[in-house]
Amino acid sequence: MSTNAVSLARLRTRAAVGLLRNEFPAGARPALASLHATVLQRHQHALRAHSTQSTDSTTSHITLKPSTPGFHQSHLAAQRLRRPVSPHITIWRWQSHMLLSALQRNTGLLFAGPLYLFLIAHGLSPLLGSDVGISSAGVVAAVAALPGVVVWGGKAVAAWGLSLHAVQGIHEVVRGLWPAWGLRSKELVVKTSLAVFVLSGMGTVGLLWAF
Repeated sequence: MSTNAVSLARLRTRAAVGLLRNEFPAGARPALASLHATVLQRHQHALRAHSTQSTDSTTSHITLKPSTPGFHQSHLAAQRLRRPVSPHITIWRWQSHMLLSALQRNTGLLFAGPLYLFLIAHGLSPLLGSDVGISSAGVVAAVAALPGVVVWGGKAVAAWGLSLHAVQGIHEVVRGLWPAWGLRSKELVVKTSLAVFVLSGMGTVGLLWAF
């Protein structure tokens, strides 16, 4: 029997006793008052018994464990293992323009890094001595000594990187003007990014044919 049911029964009993008081004569009212007190006492006993049972059923499934510093440390270590790694590569949905942006930076490093190193070494070669062999003629002789497959592979990578970097650079400049022209379409970005791949491939073939 729930608490709400007990309360409702008490209200009904009080209402019934009140009606009896009004209907019966004054001489019968002491007996009705005694009956009212008896009924209320029984309901109070039932309510106490229900409260005790509810408390026992609630607390019987609770198990207390002592809290120690070691427990807190182990719990913290377990929580750290379940933490998400952020930023994580899986949160990104790769698009063609994202790939082009990364390739443009990497091709810039591919060309700028060796070029700067060669220029620095070439400028310091008079101070280091002629036996170092850092010169244009020395580079040409070193490349000529390589196998033909390696030379053509290097040419293809260099031609593709140069073509992609140049075409993507122009593409970025033109994209910077799109807001002024009222062009803000994502589909246009995807189409022009694919066009950059096509044009860079054509540029690679052209450079290999020319050189």
